[in-house]
Amino acid sequence: MADELKWCLIGGILLLIIIILIVVLKAKSKKKNNYEFPELLEALGGASNISNLSLNGSRISFNFENKKNVDKEQVKENGVEAIVVSNKKITLVIGKKAPLVYKYLQNNIKA
Repeated sequence: MADELKWCLIGGILLLIIIILIVVLKAKSKKKNNYEFPELLEALGGASNISNLSLNGSRISFNFENKKNVDKEQVKENGVEAIVVSNKKITLVIGKKAPLVYKYLQNNIKA
């Protein structure tokens, strides 16, 4: 009887440790997915310089108010693989993080 109680206690403690590890790992993974890109937004000329934002796979396109406010080199230093600038439109080739960048920009630009 004492052996059974001992094994039940050991099993309970192991189960508790596993539950704690799962909770901690989930909390860490949520923190990792909370991406912010303030440096990229600043390199694009700030929130007031961006309008008509759209996502297309690994690319983000938008219109800009002032081309001079866009720092292409700084944009590339912030994870953008390529930047295509036309008359009043910019397309950023970002890759896998494009949806995360899009969501961040969408939440931080003026409507």
